[in-house]
Amino acid sequence: MSSTNTEANNSGAPVTIGIIRETLIPDETRVPLTPANCEEILSLYGSRVTILVESCPFRCYSDKEYLAAGAKIVEKAVGADFLLGVKPPAVDTLQPGATYALFSHTIKKQPHNRDLLRAVLDKGIRLMDWECMRDALGIRLVGFGRWAGIVGAHNTMMAWGRRSGCCQLFRLREAQDWEAAKKRYADEIKPEMMREKSFNFARNARSSRGCHWRRSGWQRSLRTA
Repeated sequence: MSSTNTEANNSGAPVTIGIIRETLIPDETRVPLTPANCEEILSLYGSRVTILVESCPFRCYSDKEYLAAGAKIVEKAVGADFLLGVKPPAVDTLQPGATYALFSHTIKKQPHNRDLLRAVLDKGIRLMDWECMRDALGIRLVGFGRWAGIVGAHNTMMAWGRRSGCCQLFRLREAQDWEAAKKRYADEIKPEMMREKSFNFARNARSSRGCHWRRSGWQRSLRTA
């Protein structure tokens, strides 16, 4: 963050939050703040906070939904005190002196993101990595959770079904809600498909809670098999 922005924040001046367009993986659909999150923040802090959302056609929420929540749609969130994202941004989109909060994939010294880290240092950028945000016990506050496990398990089953030719499982985003998804699982995954099949999940991973068969709507097929 630039010194000017830091002084402004310390004096209680209004804060501007920017949600960046995902540029490294352009069709990334996940978001750091949902429209509901934006609406909640704006209702709590009123005119003290402005939220700028960089226009993007690929998000799971549309520009119109953010606009309805009170955010402003812009081409580029220039001058924001905080820029929030999901994945690492493309190097040529980095704003000098800005503050970014996202998964940078640099904390483990990943070779493929050396250029990104070098650019962050060269441009005087403050980088707050979601992966480094932990509570007093050292437990990560931001990371994969139950829904990541659900999507991961679904995509595994979808890929397995197509590769084996036994089924053409639907895309999870086609289901209106979780109850609709569970009904389609019961209709499309037959008991005989699961006989003599083994699926292994990491026991202590947070996302594995979303993979659990009893939670996934597939228990009927497994019990019958």
